[in-house]
Amino acid sequence: MRFTPDGASEETLYEFRPDRTPWPRAAAAERFYSKAVGERRTWEQLKSDALQGGIAARRAALWIAMTDTHPLLRWDDVPVFEAGQLVMEYSKEELRRMRDGLAKSDSLLEGDKAAVLEQLERDIESAPAGSDEPEPVPDPEVEEPGKAEPTGEPSTSSETSTG
Repeated sequence: MRFTPDGASEETLYEFRPDRTPWPRAAAAERFYSKAVGERRTWEQLKSDALQGGIAARRAALWIAMTDTHPLLRWDDVPVFEAGQLVMEYSKEELRRMRDGLAKSDSLLEGDKAAVLEQLERDIESAPAGSDEPEPVPDPEVEEPGKAEPTGEPSTSSETSTG
């Protein structure tokens, strides 16, 4: 989520990772969200509503994401924001999973499928990296300091002689 509160010169990135939300926080968000909309809403409904643009659900998602950094943040302390100040977007890895699923799917005509896959590729390029992003693979050509030399022997800075 990109959040740009009033008076801020830069946006703050928060991650809403619903499947990694501890259950006590999820249950609290579910209660707060249900109260905000005036009817009982489940955790699955909260997640779906947030992704579909429900502003009360997005406030709940923002609270969850902010409590990752500020665990004692109270629900009432979530800043009041304008709808355009909070934008939800997928991480690179989430978009890759969507692309891979669509590529295997037969749910679209081939022309439509190709267009959607092209758009997903463009979206992946501009999407933010999330904590779900795979670790970069180290370059085997670059030797890391303190690692053994190719012979398997540790490097030493001086030779010692016996005698």
